[in-house]
Order: sequence, then C-alpha cells, then structure tokens
Amino acid sequence: MPWKNSGTARQIKRSQPGVDAAEGKCYGIAMRRFNLLLLSISLTLLIAGCVERRFIVRAAPMGTRVVVDGEDWGPTPQSLDFVFYGTHEFILKKPGYETLRVTEEIDAPVWQYFPIDFFAEFLYPGTLVDERIYTYALTPVQTNATREDVEKAFLDRGEAAREKVDTME
Repeated sequence: MPWKNSGTARQIKRSQPGVDAAEGKCYGIAMRRFNLLLLSISLTLLIAGCVERRFIVRAAPMGTRVVVDGEDWGPTPQSLDFVFYGTHEFILKKPGYETLRVTEEIDAPVWQYFPIDFFAEFLYPGTLVDERIYTYALTPVQTNATREDVEKAFLDRGEAAREKVDTME
C-alpha cells in the first residue's frame, strides 16, 4: 500500500507473525520450541516418581506400645514412614511384659545409592516402595514371689516412706 511521506511514495511492509521485520530473523519457531521444552520439563517433574520408605512393626501381644528413636508411635501393629536409612532404636512395652529394646540397622536398597537415586527419585514415573517388616515377641514378667512376699515388700516400702517423712519434720 503506497503512502506519501515527505513527497515520496513508500510501501510499508507488514511483518509476519514470528518474523522480526527489521532484522529479517525468524524467532517465533525458536520461542515455540523453548516453550515446548519448558512445558515438557515441567510435566516430567510433576509426574516424576517418588520413593516411599516405611517399616511395619508387629508384636505379640497386640497392642504393645512402640517407641521409635524416642518418639511414641502407639500400639502395634504400626506402619511408620521414615526418611533416613541407618540405625533405628525400637522400644516395645506393655504392662505385664518385659520391655524390649532393639536396635535395627536399615540398609538402603540398590536404587537408593548415588547416582541411581537421582533417577529413582526424580525421573522414574512410578512409585518405588521400600517396606521393611519387623516382628517381635514380648515375654511375660516372671514373678516367683508368693503373696506373703509381696505383702511384706509393700509393708517394708511403706515403713521406709514413713521414716523418711518423720526425719523431714
């Protein structure tokens, strides 16, 4: 389309989408490819895999309290998620049974070693589950004391407490 400007006719070029008219370079295709690359990376990270680590603690009798690394997790059976491999301390206790203290060494599976762990955690599209099952049996408290022995021990403790109170006054 001719235009008059300062007495001379000149035609103005309309730029096509994706083409820089002044430079004559095509930047639209490169931009689309870059956006597609960003989109595919984002989607890959969103649907990327995950690793679940858990141990299941079972104990006989059922209802035994479980303490793992100093934290009370409640009665058995118990499914607990963990983050780190290594040494964990389990304490199992129930009234009428002896308290059981166990130290378990939890070794990492092969797919959790460097550099394989990067692919397992971020690039594998599924979920990897590392589940360990620990079963324990508590032993009942053994008492060989007769009723008379228990009564005598109870009276002795009461007498010792009375003497302590008397000395405090």
